Amino acid sequence: MKNILLFSYLISLFSCQATTENNSDKTDFKEAKTVIITPTRTFDAIDTCFFKDVNIITKYDKIYISDNEASRVIVADTTGKFIRIIGKKGEGPKEIDWAEQMFIKNNELHVISGGYQGFKVYEITTGAFLKAFKFSEEKDAMSCRYYNSIPTDNESNFYYTTKPINDGCIVKADKNGKKIIKFGKLTPYTPDVNQTFNRNFKTIVQTDRSTLITANTSTAVIEEYDFNGKLVKEYDISQIPEVKYAQDKMIEDFKKKPELIKMINGFILGIGYYNGYLYLMYGDRAIDRKSINHILVLDMNKNAILVQKIRFKTVLDDDDVAHLSLFVDAPNKKIYTQGMGTNNIYQFSIPEIK
Repeated sequence: MKNILLFSYLISLFSCQATTENNSDKTDFKEAKTVIITPTRTFDAIDTCFFKDVNIITKYDKIYISDNEASRVIVADTTGKFIRIIGKKGEGPKEIDWAEQMFIKNNELHVISGGYQGFKVYEITTGAFLKAFKFSEEKDAMSCRYYNSIPTDNESNFYYTTKPINDGCIVKADKNGKKIIKFGKLTPYTPDVNQTFNRNFKTIVQTDRSTLITANTSTAVIEEYDFNGKLVKEYDISQIPEVKYAQDKMIEDFKKKPELIKMINGFILGIGYYNGYLYLMYGDRAIDRKSINHILVLDMNKNAILVQKIRFKTVLDDDDVAHLSLFVDAPNKKIYTQGMGTNNIYQFSIPEIK
């Protein structure tokens, strides 16, 4: 239990580089309305390709779906019409060994190959293999459990978060994967030689104001950095009722089952960004996840004040228990998720904030 109580202390005490300053505010909350949204499209498969655990991005009016176990990327248009498959499963130089996060830059699709511990790069219009490169250091391998996005800047640098067993910080790397800087707060972690699973990861998203926002999956703190690693602002969202309940429930469950300290569970499942708002997908029960997940919409221009709650409503109760793989497609005003029960991919329209 001491480890849980140390979470907030540790996250305020340590950093990956000493260039941050104390610029933290506790966000206010108000009684935001819940908006129930139904899918505009449901994809149970694309062509003959079914899904398991996926990551989703969109670009140029196309959807790119990396399927972890199948180790490939399925490309479709926004109606779900199949276009092509990029990559195939294997350990060869052109193949993918456990497909994870992706990003697209200069018409090149970068796919993390987990077994390779680096990227496989393909031309997006033909799927032709171009190159491969590893993470600059093994200990900087990317954190993948919570389906992070991979932001990029105008200089073709990209940003990713590392595994908590290392330090759970943010790495800025050049187009060839060479580390430029590492920054951000350390991720609270409970080292244990027998520990094989830990859900205490960071998730990261790019804003429209040349900053990065990161949220830790088991602490109620949101951090905003510029592209040089300087802390712009820190937001304490612990007093938002849903977040407070989720955090309190997580600690309560640890009291009941102390052995679960070995697999820190998170209640923040993913973040997205659109037009000044942060879309935070959370589970309101940290360990017993039999409750519906929601999205909390925070106005980042007003100190992360809560302005809307979103509830997904599909035709399948099993999927409405939990949605994963949040991706906010800002240009097309869409939200994509994956239902945990069926593995269906859902497309929703972003609701208006009144």
